[in-house]
Amino acid sequence: MDLESLVNGYSGIVFTICECGDISCKEDGIIYIKCGCKTKPGHIKRAVNDTCEVCRLKYIGEKK
Repeated sequence: MDLESLVNGYSGIVFTICECGDISCKEDGIIYIKCGCKTKPGHIKRAVNDTCEVCRLKYIGEKK
């Protein structure tokens, strides 16, 4: 699923499931916020966290 189709026509916050790959993980992951400006309609203002907090902390712990 590409980013554009995920947020197309949507303004605000979109939650998707965590992309850690673990089937047992049902947490929300990505939060996309679409910019409301008129110069570039629909572009992404910011995209935060493709994995949920739990998996991210676990991953950071494994890297150390």
